[in-house]
Parts: sequence; C-alpha cells; structure tokens
Amino acid sequence: MKMFKLLVVTILCIILIALPSTAFAGEVIKLTGNIEIQNNEEINGDVVALTGDIKILGKVNGNVTAFKGNIYLEDNAIVNGDLVAIAGRVIKNSENVTINGKISEITNRNFNRATDSAPSAQREVRYVNNYSPNWGGGVIVQLLGLAALTLIGLSLFGKSMENMHRWFSSNIGQVILKGLLGWFALPFLLIALVITIIGIPVAAILIFLIPIPIIIGLWIVGLFTGNKVLPLIKKDWEKNLILEGVIGVSIIWLAIKAPFIGFLVVPIIAIIGLGVILDSKFGTGNPWFNKKKGDGDHVS
Repeated sequence: MKMFKLLVVTILCIILIALPSTAFAGEVIKLTGNIEIQNNEEINGDVVALTGDIKILGKVNGNVTAFKGNIYLEDNAIVNGDLVAIAGRVIKNSENVTINGKISEITNRNFNRATDSAPSAQREVRYVNNYSPNWGGGVIVQLLGLAALTLIGLSLFGKSMENMHRWFSSNIGQVILKGLLGWFALPFLLIALVITIIGIPVAAILIFLIPIPIIIGLWIVGLFTGNKVLPLIKKDWEKNLILEGVIGVSIIWLAIKAPFIGFLVVPIIAIIGLGVILDSKFGTGNPWFNKKKGDGDHVS
C-alpha cells in the first residue's frame, strides 16, 4: 500500500512538472519555467506561471498572472483581461499591443499592493467592463477534475490529511509563518546545493517535489473551507472528510477564478501547504530527524 501511495504521488509530480504546461479547458498553467503564447495561438482562458516568465505574441482571452516572473507583451499581442505580475514586471516590447484590462505590478519592495511607480504605458492601458471570463463548460470540467483529484488524494492519504488539517486549524499563524520562511529560504537552498556540484541531484529532486506542498495546501485549505461551510448548509451534518474536501476544493477553485483577488489564492495555498508540512511533519508531529543515543543517554 505504501508503494502504491508513493507511485500516485510520483505520477502527480510528473504530470504537474514534466509537461511543458498544464492546460485545463483552454487555460495554461505552469508551475516552473516560462510560458510562450505564439503569434498564431489563441488561449480562451487564463495564463498562469509560477516562478517563470510569460511571453505573449498571440491572443489571450483571460487574465495573465506571473508569480516571481515578468510578463512580456510582443508585437500584435492581445490580452482581453487583466495582467498581474507578482514580484515581477509587465513589459511592453511594442506599442502595437492591445490590453482590454488593467495592469498591476506587485514588486518585492511593496508586496502588499499594486505598485504605482511603473511607467504609465505599462501601468494601465484601458479597462473594458463588458469583458468577463468564460464560466461555461470549461469551469465545470476543471471542477470535476479537481474533485476527482481530491477524492483520490483523500481516499489514499485520509488520515494524514485529517491530522494536517487539525494541526493547521489549531496553529494557523505558526503554519503560515513557517510556510513563508520555507518558500523564502528555498531559492537560497537550491543555489547552495547547485554551487556544491554534488548537491545538484538533491536540488533537482527538490524542484521535482515542488507540486507536493501546493497539492497538500489545496487539500488542507479545501478541508478547512468545507468544514466551515457544510454546517451552514445543514446544521446536523455528519462529518465526512472526503465530502468536506471535495466541496471545499471546489469553493477554492471558484475563488481562484474571482477577479481582483483570485491571483492571490494559489500563493496562499502554496504557503499553507509548505507550512503545514514543515510544522506538523506531514501530520505526524514527530521530529524530522531521530536523535541518536549517545554515551550520556540513559534508557530506563
């Protein structure tokens, strides 16, 4: 059973990292690396890059969000939505660019609000109120896919997820703090490993495992949300871990699609996921490394 669980986690990591980009019903999402929309390409959905740049030569009928990366708009690029660069910039390499939305840049120096220091040509071109994202069959397909992923995950790792959810509910501030520190330290750790040369394989493994805290964060926040929402629907609701997770994750995904605040949901999920792993040790509460008995240790 343990080997089967390990196989499932490995397959999930391969799906989320090895593919050039992950597309959900017209959307393009990439966890590591850059995204390029070709000049003959049209994306009927959002484009999201975590720790990577986005280069647009074609047309995007949705929002464009880059976390720890820049958004480059090339000649004849068309974006029918908002552009958000978190810890990055929105750069227009041509005046022949159409943006039917707002441009926001959240820089490292001011991570709490959109910067006003960007040049006016990059800050906001024009805003069209009659644009709205596609909330049709694409979102339903996405919700069904996430519900299936959550169902499989909670069925296989239900006890660990329940322990981590309980830990997060009791130590929210501590979990978020450790998650922030963990993501902040990760780039420096990777650089240190690469410099040592012999640490390059370890760095590669760490990059390969990056989706795990994001997936766990999604499930934990989903359980937390579902646990709060279900009693509001039915007061005498009998606790059901899988149902709470599926409903909660569905609500989280809808929050990701929300305008203005949706782009913040995935980073928050990633912070919580890594934080609960570091703080609860995958829900076990055990120390990461067992203390070896020395000469001064006594066994009663």
